[in-house]
Amino acid sequence: MVFVIIKHYISVSTFDETPEVNAFELSILGEVARVFWLEENVQDYVKLELTVNKYTKEALDNNISLENRVVKALLKLSAKKLIEEVKSINRIDN
Repeated sequence: MVFVIIKHYISVSTFDETPEVNAFELSILGEVARVFWLEENVQDYVKLELTVNKYTKEALDNNISLENRVVKALLKLSAKKLIEEVKSINRIDN
C-alpha cells in the first residue's frame, strides 16, 4: 500500500519598493482542484478560495474503494498573517 500526502505552502509579498515577503504552510492536505481570487479592495491583502480533493483523480481511478472528501478553504492573506478557514463539503467525487 502506498500513501501520498500532498502538502501545500503559499508565498506572499507586498508590491512596493521594499517588499515584505513570507511563506505559510497550509493545513489542508490533498490535490488543489480550483483556486478563486476573491476581490478585495484592501492594499497588500487578498482572499483566496481553494477547493481541495483528498485524493487525486488518478488515485480514485486506480482504486474504486477510495471515497473522495472535498474541502473548501478560505485563505485571508497578507505578508504578515494567514487566516485559514476550512469546511468540508458533503460531496463524493469518484
